[in-house]
Amino acid sequence: MSNSRIRELDRKNTDLLSALTFLVDAIEREPKDKCDFRPTKDSYRFIPLNIHSFMGAMETVVTHMKKRRVFDRDIPNRPPRGYPTFMDAGCGCGTKLVLATSFGFESYGLEIDRKLVRRAKRLFSANISGDDHHFLSNRHGHMRLPQVITKNVLNWDYSSYDVVFFYRPFEDREKEETFETLVYRQLAKGSYVIPVYRALNPPGRFKHLMGDVFYNPK
Repeated sequence: MSNSRIRELDRKNTDLLSALTFLVDAIEREPKDKCDFRPTKDSYRFIPLNIHSFMGAMETVVTHMKKRRVFDRDIPNRPPRGYPTFMDAGCGCGTKLVLATSFGFESYGLEIDRKLVRRAKRLFSANISGDDHHFLSNRHGHMRLPQVITKNVLNWDYSSYDVVFFYRPFEDREKEETFETLVYRQLAKGSYVIPVYRALNPPGRFKHLMGDVFYNPK
């Protein structure tokens, strides 16, 4: 293995460890019922993060993007600084946004419950000074905190994101199917979707990569 590859793996492992430490420290300071909300009668309560499956899905996406040579260079719909974009539709407390940021994404989330939005923003702003949380800084040292928008996931345009993740935001199956159909229809070519506990499989044009990861070919 080349020295450059070893350095890359060391940096990635350090970033992920920092992200996980960041999350554990922040969450342990909050009451255990802090995220136990049901924002609407047809929505699920906050679903706890499955770290292993999520990180595995993100590894699959990043590996595929690097094979396509689109992870580290500007492509259409990228933000000015050139990072790939990640959207969590129904992001809850925002833990997955922190992890996505540690993988090198500009991370965005939609959440209808204002209590959860406030909780997420406190999480992002907790203990961000110093070198321990350098994974939240870009290559120029500027902070790139995840962004959470207070919005119903049915009222959003998903066409500008490289990766869209969701974890069954609606308990009502009809609304869940409407939401998933919207996402699948809007996703741009060359983007990815991670539909965990989905009601519908992505349309036939999507390529199944692994687990819950699907790619919309160009």
